[in-house]
Amino acid sequence: MSTSKNEAQVRRWVEEVVNQKDHAAIDDLFSPDFIDYTNPPDWTPGREGHKQIIALYHTAFPDFHFTVEHEIAEGDMVVIRGTYHFTHEGEFFWHRSYRKAGNLDRNASFSSRRVEDYGTLVQQ
Repeated sequence: MSTSKNEAQVRRWVEEVVNQKDHAAIDDLFSPDFIDYTNPPDWTPGREGHKQIIALYHTAFPDFHFTVEHEIAEGDMVVIRGTYHFTHEGEFFWHRSYRKAGNLDRNASFSSRRVEDYGTLVQQ
């Protein structure tokens, strides 16, 4: 796939899965053998593990939104830099909400994805 198509796949993940909370899109966007190095080691691997972590984010941070500020693609890798915007309303791993309701928080992030030849995300 071209680097522009790889970037489009990663943007679809941001928009559909992260921002629109369409967890079913993970089955379309991700390889069944997806490897997520950010999940705890005892979690379910693959698509189901990614669904778990995304659901956890959306539960703890109901207004969770990611804004892509920069993308770099080379070969089968896409790196994105952006900002997460969220309000911590529920438990996230062992962290409970420590802010007053309604306080918006931000966190800058770098993230990389590897895209297979036929367009599915295979690694984070």
